[in-house]
Amino acid sequence: MEDFHLQSLLPRGTVTYESAGHSSTIDLILASPQLTEEMSNCSPTSTAYGRDHLAIETYFETDMPYQELEAQYTFRSANWEAVRSEMRKTLVKEPPPDAQDMESFTNYLLETV
Repeated sequence: MEDFHLQSLLPRGTVTYESAGHSSTIDLILASPQLTEEMSNCSPTSTAYGRDHLAIETYFETDMPYQELEAQYTFRSANWEAVRSEMRKTLVKEPPPDAQDMESFTNYLLETV
């Protein structure tokens, strides 16, 4: 824990294990100092997993910048017959640039498709 500056998120003495009348804190939730500061809750829930361990719910309040996702092509759903037809029409009207100029050729293909 010390080598990686990890901190325990559960308060000392929090019971996470109960069996045969005995209880203990044997489950640990560890986080970096930055994530520890963003924690809003870390506590056992009433839901039991297994016979004797309590589930631990942990919430963090983080500010995540919204990132617009780039549109992606779904090639499996493409109407390939229509694509071929349009490509034939376009290639007749505008012949491709010299394939030696890879950048221009790639741009041409992408614009055509």
